[in-house]
Amino acid sequence: MTTIFLDSEQAEIDAVRRDCTSEELNAWFDQSAIKARFKKSCMKLQGLRCCYCQKYSNTINSSQWDLEHVLSEDDYPQFFTVDGNLAIACKKCNLAKRNQDVLVQSHPRPPVSLPSNSIHYSIPHPRIDDWAQCLSHVNYEIYKGLNDKGTELITVCRLNELAVLNGNLSYEDVVFAAKSRFFDRMGSDLPADFPEDDAIERMAQLTRDNEDALKYLQMAPLENELRKLNNKAAKRTAESAVLAAKELAARKLKKRLLDSISKCETADFEIIRKALVLTVDESAPLLIGNDKQPPGVADPEPT
Repeated sequence: MTTIFLDSEQAEIDAVRRDCTSEELNAWFDQSAIKARFKKSCMKLQGLRCCYCQKYSNTINSSQWDLEHVLSEDDYPQFFTVDGNLAIACKKCNLAKRNQDVLVQSHPRPPVSLPSNSIHYSIPHPRIDDWAQCLSHVNYEIYKGLNDKGTELITVCRLNELAVLNGNLSYEDVVFAAKSRFFDRMGSDLPADFPEDDAIERMAQLTRDNEDALKYLQMAPLENELRKLNNKAAKRTAESAVLAAKELAARKLKKRLLDSISKCETADFEIIRKALVLTVDESAPLLIGNDKQPPGVADPEPT
């Protein structure tokens, strides 16, 4: 998996990292056009499959996919904007994994740079490992670990929760059901001596063929969206990125101050209001409005 930031995007990120705090950088990136384009690029590269469960999702709607940080943003905020730490995941897997630490315990902490070797991760890394070498599955309904990484991923993302915990099914139960569906579907089209053990692979192939047909229809509009986002990225500048990050930070600060004002006594209001004027450019629009004022205090007149 080789999706990376465009050169112009990396220049934006580097400039914001240089001129802003790490908190400001991460907050800006989370709302940036860079993140939006990167998610689309991952959709194309991953073939609309989750990086963890590998299930296909027939949508290019970004809101239906999560940008996954392999090393969690809470424990490793320094890698929040590092493309090698990012992939797209389905909502279910991302929610299950949350902030679980998948860096092996033997690795020094905090890492100086993003670990790039497979041995440093306890689960299959979407950008480093071959998923199929780590897990097997029956129509993505139930999974088996082929090595320690695969077994750990099943636990971390609760891949078998639906079948085993909720459905109270064993691996053999799911295999039997998949075989039955295959024979019911194919019926008389199969030779009388068709090997039963081949049914699972044939059923999986039918599923893949259907998903590939659906994916083919999604690729043209996805490519079109990516072209537009690439063109927009080429027109942005590092300077405008820094300005946007600082304006976002100012709006967030202004909102926090206004929220504090709404909880203050009347006598304290004017003091905090003056501090707000000195601290933040009042011409910047708020992300969230706040109409509350302390009792007996009118809205400040524009200056």
